[in-house]
Amino acid sequence: MDGLLDFLNVDFFHDHLPDSWFDSFHKAWGDTLSDEMVLQSVQEASDFFNMNAPMDVHEDWTTGVVTGIPFTENDDILVFNRQQMLDMGITDKEGFDLVMTHEGAHRALQGMNTGFDSHQEELCCDYMAGVRAGLNGMDEGKMEASLGGTVESETHPDGAARVAAIEAGVSFAHDYMEAHNGTPPTFNDCLDHFNQTDVYASTVTPQEQGQVSLRPDMAFADVADQEPLHGFVNDKSYHLDRAESAQHNAEWHEKRAEAAIARGDLSTAKEHTSKAESFRKWEKDHIQSAQRSTK
Repeated sequence: MDGLLDFLNVDFFHDHLPDSWFDSFHKAWGDTLSDEMVLQSVQEASDFFNMNAPMDVHEDWTTGVVTGIPFTENDDILVFNRQQMLDMGITDKEGFDLVMTHEGAHRALQGMNTGFDSHQEELCCDYMAGVRAGLNGMDEGKMEASLGGTVESETHPDGAARVAAIEAGVSFAHDYMEAHNGTPPTFNDCLDHFNQTDVYASTVTPQEQGQVSLRPDMAFADVADQEPLHGFVNDKSYHLDRAESAQHNAEWHEKRAEAAIARGDLSTAKEHTSKAESFRKWEKDHIQSAQRSTK
């Protein structure tokens, strides 16, 4: 809502949020972030995804979001840890804004059938922080610096992959705005592109990417045709949408490659050509999957 967070309206939030909501932030940040800045950071991250602010925000042992009922964000609880933020080098509102965007992406993804594992979802949330930075001229370097040295764990990918995801989001935001005359993408546009990135592809096993299998002998062909396709999305429109998205991305990189060749930048041309070939492969794979689909 326009003007919702103007300082003239701060009393509204004080009247409708518990004192503990602000006390926890005072405890964590002291005078670094005022109540107004806190409201802006949390609410603006929520506004970015076109959803309501979380039900509760308070200091805890870590930074993250606890989602409740999967089909609503209204019962989400956002927690953060002061020392963790400081250790990561997040010391100002802009850096905190992007952390809140990462957590907001977790909230926006709840209930969606993405098929992401924990590493893929973390990378997607980093990617969305990059998208917001790219759309709004924010400094993504602060968040990248905070994550660059992190070590891979069971739930989180390593820092290099997370930085790459942020940069992919920034790049997509810039490219999308340029291609669509300043119109920002939808969340689904962002997810479609994320699924086509090298960052996401690096997390997918060869079988998930469509590993080539032997053609069955004729004696077993009828039996094989009757068995369900495990891991295969039997949805023609889904694959056609993905194919179209891959086609657009391939065409974009092919044009960039031609422009780079024209100016003699062979290194950049090679990079765009390689990406175009990857997208063309995705396009072909999804067209074939659409042809196999029965729904």
